Amino acid sequence: MTRISDLEGVQAAGARQRVRPHGSIRAGSGRQNRTGSAGIVFTLWNTMMGSTLLVMPNIFWQSGWVMCTLVSVIVASLATHTAGLVLHHAEGLMADESAELGDLAALHFGKTAKWITFITGSGVLIGAATAMHCYARTVLEHLVEYGPEQGGLCFAAGHEDADGEGPCAAALGKYAYWVYTLSVLPITVPLANLPTIRLLARIGGVGIFCFLTILAFAFTSAFVSAAEHGVQGTDPAEYWRPESASIAFGIFSMSFFIHNAHITIMRGAAQPHKNQRNLATAFFLVWICYASMGVASNLFPPGGDFAALGSDDAANGLISLAQPKAMAPFLVLARIAVLVQAITVYPVLLFIIRAQLFSAVYYKKPYPGWMPVLLFSLTLATISSTVALAGIPISVILKFVGSAGGFVCVFCIPALVHAAVHWKNGTFSLLRLLQVHSGGAN
Repeated sequence: MTRISDLEGVQAAGARQRVRPHGSIRAGSGRQNRTGSAGIVFTLWNTMMGSTLLVMPNIFWQSGWVMCTLVSVIVASLATHTAGLVLHHAEGLMADESAELGDLAALHFGKTAKWITFITGSGVLIGAATAMHCYARTVLEHLVEYGPEQGGLCFAAGHEDADGEGPCAAALGKYAYWVYTLSVLPITVPLANLPTIRLLARIGGVGIFCFLTILAFAFTSAFVSAAEHGVQGTDPAEYWRPESASIAFGIFSMSFFIHNAHITIMRGAAQPHKNQRNLATAFFLVWICYASMGVASNLFPPGGDFAALGSDDAANGLISLAQPKAMAPFLVLARIAVLVQAITVYPVLLFIIRAQLFSAVYYKKPYPGWMPVLLFSLTLATISSTVALAGIPISVILKFVGSAGGFVCVFCIPALVHAAVHWKNGTFSLLRLLQVHSGGAN
């Protein structure tokens, strides 16, 4: 998600809005107000665990879990390297609270590069916001239409009509799908219109609990399935599908996308000389979470149904799949956790997109007044609602925005900045450009 993260967008705003994820990361503060290595690692990890977490089972199925694990290692390694390059070359900008990845690009390539970086980063955030909206719609649908034995809250389930429609869904009429999609907006849009992000960050604190609940559910589901059905998907051809590697690359490009945020996070480090090590540690922890969830669910899929991982339901997240009966109470809790997570993250993402845009053009400030803010929030909400109503699978949304964001912000900009620095210094070479620096860039 980026997990279905409470702070996925908070840090992604960059310093332009002077967002301080936990209140302690701020430039120019005294040593006593700075963040230690553990806090830095946790913040980076917490930020990167984004909306892609729940679609990991489907992505690992599409590429084969062995192939997808290899791709995840490659992308995680490249993203760690390029994030390190950004951190190294932005050392001169760290004292400026307003500096971000776009400013680093502008320093070497002009305003056009800054706008390309800004537009791409905003596109990733819009994609993440749309994914949050789709998660909320899907979870609401399941909670309303399913009974407790299927992980829902409809206690009248089991009395479906001839068309298979349950009484709870029937009560909403033919516009039920619209209700699921639009019902979250009266809560989320007003929150996105707040003048500051302080309240949103506090509300988003519940995301840590939600995230841990989702992870615990996934691993418990795998454990129960292992006990009941053993290892599934034993055909070696199912482990390795190189023709689908590009899908995994796109998803993981978004999963490890923090390049427009970590300058903001790490400028408040109490021990800046450990930044590169802390960065690598955080990326490793994120990789462990993604890879373990993808592999576990593919070896021990819910109900032992390996083929279900390739279904449209799985493309909308692991909790959309039928689970063993023993998991029903936990499934209800997991779905509620996803709903809470989506509702708290969605306005944060809208807030950040708006603040970035209004700070960069015309108004030159993140909150120019309630009218332009409301109109812009409604525009973004219309975009996400349209995609949600269209029924586009979440994994498809994340794949495309991840590919675009990864290509520009993860792979291109850091490498080009690195090349430009050495070109100006007369030390440029292809070998140097491709070199992976441990602990920093030279």
